[in-house]
Amino acid sequence: MLRILMGDMMKQYDQEKIINCLDEIKTLGFNYATMSGISWGMDDLVIPGDKPEIIGGAEKEVEVIEEHFKKGLFSESERVAKIIEVWQRAKTEIERRVPATLKKAGSVFQIIDSGSRGSWSQPVQMSGMKGLVINPAGQIIELPVKSSYKEGFGVLEYFISTHGARKGTADTALRTSTAGYLTRRLIDVSHEVIVMEKDCKVKEGITVFRKEADNLGQDFVFKIVGRYVVEDVKPTKGKTIVKKGELIDWEKSEEIVKAGIESVRVHSPITCEAARGICQKCYGWDLGRNKVVELGQAVGIVAAQAIGEPGTQLTMRT
Repeated sequence: MLRILMGDMMKQYDQEKIINCLDEIKTLGFNYATMSGISWGMDDLVIPGDKPEIIGGAEKEVEVIEEHFKKGLFSESERVAKIIEVWQRAKTEIERRVPATLKKAGSVFQIIDSGSRGSWSQPVQMSGMKGLVINPAGQIIELPVKSSYKEGFGVLEYFISTHGARKGTADTALRTSTAGYLTRRLIDVSHEVIVMEKDCKVKEGITVFRKEADNLGQDFVFKIVGRYVVEDVKPTKGKTIVKKGELIDWEKSEEIVKAGIESVRVHSPITCEAARGICQKCYGWDLGRNKVVELGQAVGIVAAQAIGEPGTQLTMRT
């Protein structure tokens, strides 16, 4: 809901109004969160009633796999892969049951369902089962942690779970520098891409297809908004929506989608023929401000950071 609201504000108001409005929304949220006094304790987490049956069924499957391995029907790698598959399936079954054990009006369900904090994987580990653990070498340990944090780990389970903790710490320490180095190299190759002129007069462009956006689960509007068109955009019947050389704004992009147009030819940095850097017409909108990019903007560095920063965040998440 907040994303839709922010999108509507960006279309209609300038940056200063948007900042003030978002600050007010933040204050409103903090006030009501404080007034609600919402919290959770161990008693709010409920262990699924049929967990023992699911674990028991998985253990029987593992026994059958071990017997087949002893008879020479499986190789060692096949045995490990099949055991891992059994436990992954068991954890998925428990994952499905955990939300059903919680009251919809309860604090745990409300905090996660609203998206304010955490995800379902956390209460699953707290009241369902921790499951399989990856060691620092990146291999899945075939012995799962069957207990949840609420039930408490046995000695063996505790030491198995420490592998995952060590992997997280090792990855954060070692791979953050690798992600940072990637960002640095991207900046090295793209720092010369600066908006140097208004129009390079190129007649070529690229075709953006609605089908490609649909296949990637993306909105076609976001693929075409803020771009200058190479040729007139018009439906098979009806008036021209965007004339050659004009910019596609939010209103026109939505008209194009409603008209059922399947492809649009637009100017692109790929086809830009500026002698140095890039031109305004091929770059289009600065998507941070929803207006045409300014002359002198270091768009190459922005692109490098846009690729490098999520990489750093993904490293932190392991």
